[in-house]
Amino acid sequence: MGAKRPRSDLGPHELSAAIVEGAGCDGTAVDWASGKGMAKPLFVLGVGTPTHDTGACLARDGVVLHAVNEERFSRKKLDDAFPSLSIAYVLEAEGLRPQDVDV
Repeated sequence: MGAKRPRSDLGPHELSAAIVEGAGCDGTAVDWASGKGMAKPLFVLGVGTPTHDTGACLARDGVVLHAVNEERFSRKKLDDAFPSLSIAYVLEAEGLRPQDVDV
């Protein structure tokens, strides 16, 4: 049939405790050391443009991994150019390609 749905009988605190104890959101066992039983991570690329200070950030499963402003690469204070250098940096820092990003 379809994919398993998260357990709806648990509140947010109980769900967090179940995940920490080794059960996935759907109640299946997860081996944290090997990654066995874990879903593919969700990568989100955030792009800030066009403002007075553009940049990019990369998050995995809701946790920000890298965030940087374009001015750090262009050396132009309050750079408002499209943050292509920032995007390249955050992807390279995690060893990702553009097609690896989910959102």
